[in-house]
Amino acid sequence: MDSAHNVTVTGLTVRNGGIGVHVVGGASLVLRHTTVEHNTNQGILITSSQAQLIDSTARHNGTMGIMVVAGASVNFFGTVVSHDNFWGIVILGSSTLSAPFGTPATVRTHHNVRDGMLVSGGAQIALLAAGQVLETHDNGGSGLLIASSATVLVLFGSTVDAQNNQVHGIALFASAALNASDGVTIRAKGNAQDGIHVAQNTAFGVTIFFGLVPLPQVVEASDNGGHGLSASAGASIAVDSTILTSRHNGGAGLLVDDGSTATLVGTPGTPVTLTENGRNDILLSFGSRATLVGTTIGTLTCDPTVLIRGTVACP
Repeated sequence: MDSAHNVTVTGLTVRNGGIGVHVVGGASLVLRHTTVEHNTNQGILITSSQAQLIDSTARHNGTMGIMVVAGASVNFFGTVVSHDNFWGIVILGSSTLSAPFGTPATVRTHHNVRDGMLVSGGAQIALLAAGQVLETHDNGGSGLLIASSATVLVLFGSTVDAQNNQVHGIALFASAALNASDGVTIRAKGNAQDGIHVAQNTAFGVTIFFGLVPLPQVVEASDNGGHGLSASAGASIAVDSTILTSRHNGGAGLLVDDGSTATLVGTPGTPVTLTENGRNDILLSFGSRATLVGTTIGTLTCDPTVLIRGTVACP
């Protein structure tokens, strides 16, 4: 569909093409109750255009189930699913994926050969309400991969759930960021490597910024094959006003390495618990820095290059 406006497609199955649905040239499309499957390349490709995806599915496509590129904008409504493709959903080049403020909606990626969702090149995902969910599970790569100055915003009671992926649950590289606030839930469990992997000058932050949602915030990074949370190569992890749990991981509950920083602040109402992990519950190394306040830690290991402050000291 090239340059056309206000087009609505409802209740179709689009299959066996090169690209299933291609929206290009500043066009606008509403795709409702539609299945896009068994196409050689992308199932749904939005290029420099706008689209609304409503209760639709992209599956068994040769490259991406859904791809949003070149400054395109996509809103999702109801439940949008991308499964059994090579990549689930790819968002590139200052494009955006979001649901309207205050509207519950779910985007789900699963059983893709590579990453469930890749956000890169200045692209953005925005979750802006309770009942807005990004769910990514059982993918061959990472569940949610954020890279190259891309941003994911998780606000106002929304949820990111990344479980049972074959690499990391949530991974950040190359100056990307995940910022979360106000009653959110972020869950990374049962992944083959790290639950939450933060590297290369990226930032993972969870706090109360607006104070508009009274729900407790939750970050859970447990039962992963690698570390629960890790920061390396100048990355930062900052979590406060949040119930943080990192347990039963094969590596450390928290690894901070190579000049990276971690700030974990717990309170009686928002406890921070890092216990019963396979190696160390917290491992600090190679010029890393940590602020640890109000935390419950089983074991803490530091090398001589580490700086630490708060209510916990290196042994």
